[in-house]
Amino acid sequence: GAWLHATAPGFAPVVLRAPQAGAELRIALEPAIVLSGSVRARGSDTPIAGATVHVAFEGDAERGGGTLADEVRTSANGAFELVLESAPFDAARIEVEGPEHAAFVARLADLVELDAGRRAFVRVELSASR
Repeated sequence: GAWLHATAPGFAPVVLRAPQAGAELRIALEPAIVLSGSVRARGSDTPIAGATVHVAFEGDAERGGGTLADEVRTSANGAFELVLESAPFDAARIEVEGPEHAAFVARLADLVELDAGRRAFVRVELSASR
């Protein structure tokens, strides 16, 4: 079925599956969610610099040949901040990959909760690659 994906800069996206043809839709966009966090080596407090934090829509929608996703790399201290403007929080997965570490994948809504200011924090621990 078809998907409707509504976005605007600074706002959280809305994704609707198979809206009724010919029906008038009113879509209210809320401010974007800010996901911040840190990526560390499992079992230690060692930061993982340069890890990729990728948050993608779990559905089968595509935009311009690519998936609906937001992405950022961690800083030297393993920290990141990502504004979610493409992938809706309640239907997204987070994938974290670091140099010489195994990837981490989870449903975002199962991992974090939003605070009143539409912010969420996550600490991800990656295992060393074998």
